[in-house]
Amino acid sequence: ILDRFTRWLQGYASKQKSAAECERFFKRFVGPQCKPEHVFTDNSSELINSLKALGWAHDTNTPHRSETNGFVERCFRTVAEGTSCTMVQSGFIEAWWPQAMTCYCFLKNVIDFLDDGKTAYERRFGEIFSGPIYTFGAEITWKPISQKDKARLHAFGKNVLSGVFLGYDQQEGGGWSGDLLILDWEEIENAGNFSDLHIKRFKAAEIDAIKIGDDFRYPIAE
Repeated sequence: ILDRFTRWLQGYASKQKSAAECERFFKRFVGPQCKPEHVFTDNSSELINSLKALGWAHDTNTPHRSETNGFVERCFRTVAEGTSCTMVQSGFIEAWWPQAMTCYCFLKNVIDFLDDGKTAYERRFGEIFSGPIYTFGAEITWKPISQKDKARLHAFGKNVLSGVFLGYDQQEGGGWSGDLLILDWEEIENAGNFSDLHIKRFKAAEIDAIKIGDDFRYPIAE
């Protein structure tokens, strides 16, 4: 979904395409108590039915004419190619593409400068993004909070544990909550099924990225 005014771009992963799912994603995209002036879609029946249920004004492109939907096609290609590159760089298996896509879209919104010198994040929220810039799959350290995790620390060792960065915790409407999402490296090493790993959420100040010079490290890809 793209906000054409701010250029905020967000992809949503779903196991099935239904009007109910599309309606849920539209609501997440605009945020609470917000409504777009106008929506343009590609003639998908699920999208049309979801917008009718929401009561949002909308139009569609000419059926079976991809050239009339070029702008949307370019956005889709951007997200697809960006997600693919993110997956290759991180070394994650294909099952993690939803998290890779979400992280890629968020970073694009906070990093890429538009024609007016602002980012999509600044246009949408009226302020410059103040959080750290980490990439999907980058090696990080995190400060344990629970007693169970603290017990894993050696009495005379470091006061942090290792992990992998997954992305930014977003609020309804796309804004950043101030929290980051990670995977615990010890759980990764001991996991029988990599797809069943538990995603942890911490305050940004509790996480640091490991770098070699100016470059992130990607332990899963190594």
